[in-house]
Amino acid sequence: MAQYYQFSLVTLAGTREDTTHGLLRPCNNMPWARLVQIPYTDKSGTQAGRLYAYKRRVPLADDYWAAVRESILFRRGWILQEWLLSKRILWYTSKGMFFECQTDGARSEYAERVLVDNAHRSQLQLKGSFHFASSSILDVWYAAIEVYSSCHLTKPEQDRILAVAGLAKEVSLILANKKCEVYLAGHWLRDIHQSLFWEEEHEAAPWAMKVDPAPSWSWASVMTPVKWPARDKDVKKAVQLVGICHTKRDSHHQIECVVDKGWTASISGRKVEFDPTNISACLHVRGKLHTVHIRGYLIDGSTAASLTGYATAPNTCRWRALCAPNRPEVVAGWVSAEGLKGNGCADVGIAVHALHVSTRYARTGVLIKHHDPVLDVLLLEEVDPHVFRRVGVGRIFDMELIRQLGAAGNRDIQLV
Repeated sequence: MAQYYQFSLVTLAGTREDTTHGLLRPCNNMPWARLVQIPYTDKSGTQAGRLYAYKRRVPLADDYWAAVRESILFRRGWILQEWLLSKRILWYTSKGMFFECQTDGARSEYAERVLVDNAHRSQLQLKGSFHFASSSILDVWYAAIEVYSSCHLTKPEQDRILAVAGLAKEVSLILANKKCEVYLAGHWLRDIHQSLFWEEEHEAAPWAMKVDPAPSWSWASVMTPVKWPARDKDVKKAVQLVGICHTKRDSHHQIECVVDKGWTASISGRKVEFDPTNISACLHVRGKLHTVHIRGYLIDGSTAASLTGYATAPNTCRWRALCAPNRPEVVAGWVSAEGLKGNGCADVGIAVHALHVSTRYARTGVLIKHHDPVLDVLLLEEVDPHVFRRVGVGRIFDMELIRQLGAAGNRDIQLV
């Protein structure tokens, strides 16, 4: 279905909730309060015509945002890939007609350019960024999924991954290894160390629906708005991905597909083909595990963000304190625990496993600069011997806990 939009000359879209009278309706209210006629004179001073100026009743950007981006149409999960893949769109709205294409910003039917504020600009730039010349297509992918994750789906178990399959197919064509890209439950294997660190959007209501076919480590497993942290090019990978399984099972004690250093997977020497509809998968990883405790919510997220190199602290912070079992009084890091059952925590905290996925360096100090190590961790719960499900993500800045985790031996585990 995605090809219908991708290869069409133009896509027509109606944003009205009431479709009784069709797409084309008379517009009785002009957008301007009144026209002002201004004489136009040429270089010789001779009047050569008239100009007309007007002041809009409502700013054009507000009309566009209310009639298009906040319409019932944009609340549908399927609309994202239809919008991104369409080369040109004509929006028929109650505020008039708007034109939009991949190479230019939105305009009104009077050719006025829609200029939005910084808060909304990134969403409009998303469409222009989704093209073959994009050198950071995976970052564009994350931005698209952040928008998509807040949309509504009538059948999430069936459509959570399917509604972005067209986008996934286009991303695979842009990436270098076109034929052998491994895509699992909405994640790209080549970028799995970044991809695993999605968080539930702090300002959104806590998730109330689980998507059972999706694995717990995937953003597709819960119906909630998600976001990813800013990418850090100096991050060092710590966990090793050794294999994957494509089928849905509670545990996979045997690896179905072996993963090589080029991030391709193979079965008996045969490369696994790209599948944009995959929703069920298991990851076999080798890394360091250590028990940690999750305690109550942090009062101030800005300090934790600064100590762990987090770009911007959330305005509404849902981070919890992470502590070492032997020092529950010391905050060793923060946790975003969307998978934690219940909101309460015992005095000593809830025991979970921290899997060291990568290491970054937080820059601190004013006169003397420091680069302090920070561990990116997945918080896991053991559901079967050597089989774990995701509880959340976090970062550790306490040096004592970092040393304890570094001293732990490597374990082979499965993420389901």
